Amino acid sequence: MPEMPAQPSAARGAPAGDGNGMSFQPVIVGSGLAGWSMLKSTMERQLTQFAARPDVRRDVAHFRSAIPEQGSAEDLVQDRTALRVALGAFGLIDDLNNRYFIGRVLQEGTEDEHALANRLTDDRYRSMATMFSSLNYSLTLTKTEAFADDVVARYQAVSFEAAVGEVDGNLRLALAFQRLLPEIAKDSGTNNAAWYHVMGQPPVRSVMEGALSLPASVGKLDIDRQLELFKDKARQLFGTDDLTTIALEENRETAIRRFLVRAQLAEAPSAVGMQAALSLVSQTAQFMRANN
Repeated sequence: MPEMPAQPSAARGAPAGDGNGMSFQPVIVGSGLAGWSMLKSTMERQLTQFAARPDVRRDVAHFRSAIPEQGSAEDLVQDRTALRVALGAFGLIDDLNNRYFIGRVLQEGTEDEHALANRLTDDRYRSMATMFSSLNYSLTLTKTEAFADDVVARYQAVSFEAAVGEVDGNLRLALAFQRLLPEIAKDSGTNNAAWYHVMGQPPVRSVMEGALSLPASVGKLDIDRQLELFKDKARQLFGTDDLTTIALEENRETAIRRFLVRAQLAEAPSAVGMQAALSLVSQTAQFMRANN
């Protein structure tokens, strides 16, 4: 299992500009469940507007033209614009200037259990190293249109999420959870492996911890003990610990709503008192019934 801590880019608060001078202000009305409902209803339109920005289109066009000509991860690291898109696709844009570190992550790959990506606690480095592996380069998979389409779609989605996070960090986490959980459940092989990936993806972990009423301090426990706690709490909430089932849209929505409710309560000023907290719970329950 991962050994080396890595401060995740998302936790460091990567700006919506992603180091490229971009500035995008998403429309966010309200917070918590109300803000989430509004964001979902306008998501497709706002993401389209974001992707149409000249600076985003310019970076995407460069990546599409450059990646088929590159023969290795080293070539990618030397191309700052292409690297910006690649890192952005995994929410790691804050590592844009850490070329030596990223070079090691990509060049060592993931096949060797002692490879750097496999020793980092942040699972996003492993995901990126897998996509830009030497095997994919040797098989020329990186030269295909489908490969570029996948990276670009991730880049646009994650960059939009970062812009949302500039307004409301909890909604950013909710968007990432909604996008990533089905992918994790599908690609992990076994249920336990999927849970380890959930625990290794900071945005997904944050939402799942909130939904399952687990404190962040659970992360200090032995990794196998963490697995037991996550699965036990999941069975209590969802009636199963099978992440393929939990990743279904209805269950993802349940998790996100519980996370947002707990986040709102935690962020309520202490001076407001218990009465306001109870009022928020009552309003939240009414909102959830009205939207079910």
